[in-house]
Amino acid sequence: MRNTFSEALYQAASANPDVYIVVADISPVGSMEKFSKQYPERFINVGVAEQSMIGICAGLALKGCQPFAYTIATFALYRPFEMVRDDLCYQNLPVTVVGMGAGIIYSTLGGTHHTQEDIAIAGAIPNMQIIAPCDPAECTQATRYCAAQKKGPIYLRIGKAGEPNYTDKAVDPWVFGKLRRLRRGSDVAILTYGVIAGMAQAWWPRKAGTRLLRGTSILGTALPVFWFAIILQLVFAARLNWFPIEGRLGADTLPPPHLTGFYTVDALLSGQWSAFGDAVIHLVLPVLSLVAWMFALTSRVAERSFATELTRPYVQTAVARGVSSSRLLWRHVLRNALNPIITMLGLQFGWLLAGTILVEVVFSWGGLGSVMYTALQNFDYPMIEAITLVITVAFVVVNLVVDLLYPVVDPRIRRQ
Repeated sequence: MRNTFSEALYQAASANPDVYIVVADISPVGSMEKFSKQYPERFINVGVAEQSMIGICAGLALKGCQPFAYTIATFALYRPFEMVRDDLCYQNLPVTVVGMGAGIIYSTLGGTHHTQEDIAIAGAIPNMQIIAPCDPAECTQATRYCAAQKKGPIYLRIGKAGEPNYTDKAVDPWVFGKLRRLRRGSDVAILTYGVIAGMAQAWWPRKAGTRLLRGTSILGTALPVFWFAIILQLVFAARLNWFPIEGRLGADTLPPPHLTGFYTVDALLSGQWSAFGDAVIHLVLPVLSLVAWMFALTSRVAERSFATELTRPYVQTAVARGVSSSRLLWRHVLRNALNPIITMLGLQFGWLLAGTILVEVVFSWGGLGSVMYTALQNFDYPMIEAITLVITVAFVVVNLVVDLLYPVVDPRIRRQ
């Protein structure tokens, strides 16, 4: 979709000499190379200065130009919010703010590059219009509209993950501000918008289990760890009494001999099976609290990665040759889709350590997280520095292992 936007903008600039693009730290080598070479006087790169990008666009619009502000979505609205609100929306200037790579497309770069609140933010600003095309075909139409309209500021939310076209045979044409029917039917009506519609291209898009898994993953990414832990305590411990509400062992269970410090391992090594079972039961709710949101985010990244790979030419060639679905999925698509997933798992290890502090406090566990929490409360700086060093070393080691795994799962990297 990013490349489609660039081509549509280039065509609009060729027809209209008032079309400008102002980018923030987006290299002209790539999607904007053609525009920057053909119209260098209308291509402005301000560097890592998103506020300046919006201010320059406001000045160009006041002079009668049709400017586009273009950068990664998380930096297009969040960082220059005051300038977007005051310079663009307050004056109702015809500037298009383009957020590229919206959602969690930049999943491997961590939470700072995830753009999940942009629609809510843009929709709360008076005069701001929002366009979120669902595929490259709609992106072309939306870009042409933005380059010609004079009604006020627009937030154009686009992807960059190789989204396929599936509206080129739509029943209704694309018109700004109006619902568009893609297929005729009488059984089910599905309302959607933006690149989230592209997830329908994943492997089993219509199965009930896939829909349930997708809904669970979306919900999981929105739940704070400590809140989810408290809910688990209230429901499964306090109300249903299925699991203990806190601690590592029950009051009537003797701890196993101290060998490793892990109750489960020590109980196995010493043959105390009752202590092992009690330790496992006490682990269920804390572990579930920690891994639920990790599973949710990882499944979202995996779905996007698989959906992207399933649109590659090699998949279409394999299908045409009669390769079975299981062979295609496990031997070809899986290995190509693993790199973003492995990267996300490595990054999540650091977030897991941070979540451990909250979960151990909620469940009254005597671990590293509880020690860190107590040190923070008492301003115990030597202890804080020691635990920070341990966490840092662990995070570095895990990400080193992740880097070493890349050539193992991806032969292309091994050959390089």
